[in-house]
This record gives sequence, structure tokens and C-alpha cells, in this order.
Amino acid sequence: MTRRPPPDGAPPVLIDLDYTGDAEPLVLVSGQPGSLTGQPFGERGFRDCTIDAELGLVEGGDEDRVGLFFRQLASEKYVACTVSAAGHLSFGLVDGGPPLVVSGGPLPPDVPFERGVGATNRLTIVSCGPVAAVLVNGAVAIGVTVPEEYGAGPAGAMLVHTSSVPQARAGVRWAQVRALLPDQSG
Repeated sequence: MTRRPPPDGAPPVLIDLDYTGDAEPLVLVSGQPGSLTGQPFGERGFRDCTIDAELGLVEGGDEDRVGLFFRQLASEKYVACTVSAAGHLSFGLVDGGPPLVVSGGPLPPDVPFERGVGATNRLTIVSCGPVAAVLVNGAVAIGVTVPEEYGAGPAGAMLVHTSSVPQARAGVRWAQVRALLPDQSG
């Protein structure tokens, strides 16, 4: 049975976090180089959805990375996409060891990106079945295949402290998780 979605309906928002007003901001802190810090947006698991957030490096070095993780099946099994303050994008799979980077490199010149510590950028991941598309500030940057063993799981923000500076901090201004279609509830 096929249901026709409403002509003026938008996909439902499943998680909506706004830290732009008086709300306590979501800040990720790493006190030592070589560490990774993450914060889920909630406990609910998602597979087919759009994960959208504005985030940036508040303190650290140009090589430190901020991004989103999704389809987290365990603390050491998830999919992640990060971008450095210098504009280097990485998409990786984690399964109990070091990440397997399946796509990455400098952002193409036609992808708008605010560089440097203190800048924020919008990172969007459209996760649909065996594929994920990554958009930076509304421009498509990469598309990748995601192995089927990475099923539904929580999504959240992450900070990868790769520089030698003593502390790195990332901030999230807002985050949303939306269904893909107007008639989906997640």
C-alpha cells in the first residue's frame, strides 16, 4: 500500500536542539592531544534520516576535527564524518580499532567553508540505506557506501583532538535529526 505524502508537508523533525539563545551550549572538551570526545543528541537510534548541525572548533589547532557520528551500534562501532578547521574532510568507519577512512581530502573550492578556529559551519549527513551523502554549508561534498552491518543507532557531535595544543574545544550551535520523507516518523 502506498500513501501519497502531503504536497506541502516537510519531513518531521525527530530531534531539535537549539543552543543559540539562552540555552546552555553543547561544548565538547578534550584535555589531551590524541583523544576523541563525543556527545549523542539523544538515545534514540536512526538509520534513514538527515542529521544536520552547525558546529565549529572553539579552541585548538587547525588540524583538530569536529563532526558528526551516526549509526552508533556500540561505543566503538559507528560511522563518522569530521572536518578540520583547515577544511579537510574525512568520512570513516569505526569498528573497535582505528577508524577506516573511506573518503577524505581537502574540501573542493566550490564548497563554501569558513576556515579557522572560531568559525562555525553547517554539516549535513543524509543517511539512506547503504549510502550517505555529506553536505557542507548546503553543498554536496562526498557520497559514500556504508556497510550494512552499520544499522540504526544514535547520532551526535564529536571532537577529534589531533593537534599538539594542550586543549581543544568544539561547540554546537544547533542540531536536528529529520526523517527523510514527510510520512515517516523515523
